Amino acid sequence: VDEAEEDYHAVLEKTPEDFESWRGLGLLLYSIEDYSTSLQAFDQALKINPHDILTIIGKGDLLLAMGNYSSALESYSAALLLKKDNVSALYGKGLALGGLGRSKEALQCYRRILELEPDNIMALQKIADDLLERNESIQAAEHYGRILAKDPMNTRALLGIASAQSDLMDLDQALQSYEELLKHDSNSSSAWIGRGEILLL
Repeated sequence: VDEAEEDYHAVLEKTPEDFESWRGLGLLLYSIEDYSTSLQAFDQALKINPHDILTIIGKGDLLLAMGNYSSALESYSAALLLKKDNVSALYGKGLALGGLGRSKEALQCYRRILELEPDNIMALQKIADDLLERNESIQAAEHYGRILAKDPMNTRALLGIASAQSDLMDLDQALQSYEELLKHDSNSSSAWIGRGEILLL
């Protein structure tokens, strides 16, 4: 990492207007969680090329990681002005809106993703979690089932479907889901607790 960072700085000393190097430096620094310096690099890249969607989304991801949801929302919205159906920007916008407590708007982003990519696991997960939280267990179980059809070892979806099945009093299925989860994650305290509660009934 240090060597790569030095390489970017060496290029930028010679050609300070090198957009690719500024963006690459921003991504590199973001990956090692040097957020403030990464933000400076992204800003430099965007001064050179303000319409590069990958850099705008990268900056949004960085701001999201920093917990700066309002600024992240601005970045993702700017990316969506350039390409209205960019799935990465839609997902980031949903996360930023969720961070701001605007869950209904966030769900609209995830639903739009599913219109574009019906099997998008990340969007399915967000919608399923929301349904479960609102006690819409049948629909939640359907969404988790769609995830598990694509990714049978998805531990989040296994926990979610087990919780939904428990809520629906489908205890045999819930027990089976908890046990499947424990095969993949034997340290899941939620699975052990859920399984234990069913066995006590």
